[in-house]
Order: sequence, then structure tokens, then C-alpha cells
Amino acid sequence: AGVLAFFANAAFAVEIAPLVRAINAVGPKGAGHPAAVAASKQLAQAEAGQIPDILAGMDDANRLSANWLRGAVEAISQRELDRGGHLPQSALEAFLADSTHLPQARSLAYDLVLRVGPAAKQRWAPRLLQDPSLELRREGVAFALTEAKKLWDAKQQPQAIEAYRRTLTAARDVDQIDEAAKRLRELGQNVDVAAHFGF
Repeated sequence: AGVLAFFANAAFAVEIAPLVRAINAVGPKGAGHPAAVAASKQLAQAEAGQIPDILAGMDDANRLSANWLRGAVEAISQRELDRGGHLPQSALEAFLADSTHLPQARSLAYDLVLRVGPAAKQRWAPRLLQDPSLELRREGVAFALTEAKKLWDAKQQPQAIEAYRRTLTAARDVDQIDEAAKRLRELGQNVDVAAHFGF
């Protein structure tokens, strides 16, 4: 039982590229499924330091294979953290900073960065306000709305107006647009939400 437990929790430096290719080859109606299953099991044994390489493999993934690669990253991360290990924080942040990567992969990198160091949100969220990834942009806008509310609460009206206008310009989701617009109107500003949406 001890030997089995060791292998269940072991991590090895595996050759990422061929495993990722096998997973990304999976298609509809079970095409490539057996090879992908075998590859995903091997990939889940990779070292934590190899997570950025797996994330990069998501750039060529389809919807199904992206989920499999995400599962491997989650398994590796959880195993590493459960045993008191560390994730490759600087490499994950470098991956996140590269907007050419798949948005879902960058979002996963962001989640991992915050899982290890929640304080990183103070550094990263402001940078996401104009991010091309709508999921990450939403994070940036949410943070900006919180900061704008602090200015509102502190009765710093000019700064609050500027903060809410900047947030409104960046927002793409209806709920966040409505929140920023509502606050601006309460601050005596004219807001044309229809124009914001391009109507």
C-alpha cells in the first residue's frame, strides 16, 4: 500500500509536448480518446515546474482537450500544494502577462497565482482593466469598481467620478456597466449606456 501511495502522489519530469499533442488530438465521437486518456494520466504526474508548458499547450486545444489539460494542471497544482510544495509563481506570472496565450489558459494561470499568493491581486487586478481576455478584464473591472467605491465612501467626488468613468470605459459586462453608470449618475454625471454599447 505504501508503494502504491508513493506512485499516486509522485511527480516526475515528463516530456510534455507529445502528451499535449495526444490530448489535443482528441475529437468528437471518441476520436483519439484512448491515447488521450493514457496521455492525461502521464501528464498529471508532471512536476509543478512544468505547469506553464502545459498551459501553453492549451493554445492549440479544442474545447474538449482544453478541459483535459486544465484537469491535469489542477491535479498537479493540488498535489504540490497538499504536500507543502510550491508552484512556479514567477513563470505563471510571465505566462499571464503574455496576452497571446489562450484566454482560458491565462485565467487558469491567474487563479493559480492568487491561490498561492492572494496578495498578488493588488498587483495584477489593475493591469487587467484593459485585458483582451473578457474573463480577466472582468476581474480588473471588479477591482476597479471596489477602488472607486472607496473614493465614493471617502467623499472624494472628483476622484470617484474619474475612477468610475475609467471603469465604465473598460467594462464589457452589463452588470458592471450598470453599476458604474448608476454611480456616475448619482454623482451628477450624464451617462449614455446605449452609446457605450455602440447602439
